[in-house]
Amino acid sequence: MNATPLPEADPLPGRIGSPFCAYRTPDGEPAVRPHRHDEMEILYTEAEGTLTVGSREYPMHPPDLFLINPRRVHHLERQSPGALVHVVFDPSILLSAGAHPNGVNRLLERLMKGSAAFPEHPDGALAEKLFPVVRSLAAHAGHEIRPGAESCEILSDLFSLLAVCLRADAFREEPEDTQKGARLVRQIMEAVRARYTESLSVEKLAEEAGISPAYLHRLFRSHTGITPAVYIKTVRLRESCRLLEEGLSVSQVAASVGIPDTSYFIKLFRDATGMTPHKWARERQRADTPQDKSSSDNGGITP
Repeated sequence: MNATPLPEADPLPGRIGSPFCAYRTPDGEPAVRPHRHDEMEILYTEAEGTLTVGSREYPMHPPDLFLINPRRVHHLERQSPGALVHVVFDPSILLSAGAHPNGVNRLLERLMKGSAAFPEHPDGALAEKLFPVVRSLAAHAGHEIRPGAESCEILSDLFSLLAVCLRADAFREEPEDTQKGARLVRQIMEAVRARYTESLSVEKLAEEAGISPAYLHRLFRSHTGITPAVYIKTVRLRESCRLLEEGLSVSQVAASVGIPDTSYFIKLFRDATGMTPHKWARERQRADTPQDKSSSDNGGITP
């Protein structure tokens, strides 16, 4: 048995590792779980279903398209077979080169900071103009993007998408309350990552932020898809895995991640991974240990 990995601790992962990717959700997958990322996402759908972005819920009527802005929690449920193509790109690749920032650059910078946004569900004339561009981008799904002509085609399509939205004056300014909420959530997450060894609680974090625990719960969930309590727990558990791999005892690990009650720590760890910390560390060590040469020479069977 291999050690079960813990869920990602940070619902604000880093970049996807590429300025552009396109992929399909298989017909057999009825849903895409709540998630968020730093990049812009274009969803092209030929399936019936529901897309939820933050607190907004959109019915998907094929063919349909959605522009999901960076760092927005989103998930979908499909209700029929059909293509679901996700085009994900880093908006910074559209920044114009030059010594002086221009209006487009400033708009893209606001987009990346969360103060400006593409329209989430273009309709009418705007949608008709965007469909050919989005279908062209979706055609790159399912294979590795090759440098050269294909990369240039993709970049041209992304600039076309931007130009269509600019001509239609389709960008919107995000309300100050939304921007303030996003900044507060980021500050809370940074505080948890820096202070997970302390006796942290949602109540303590809310008091330090000057808001009520109930409001922090709602705000955090709306911006990340999880509760602050789950985030604290997952940060601690992922750090505990690192410490277990370094060889610390279970009680040492528990105290080091801010859970001095070893029995409670073991319960949390077992709930998350399906095994005790001791067993997890043993399985991880076994998985990382090279096989004995005599075993590998005999098809992996030790005489």
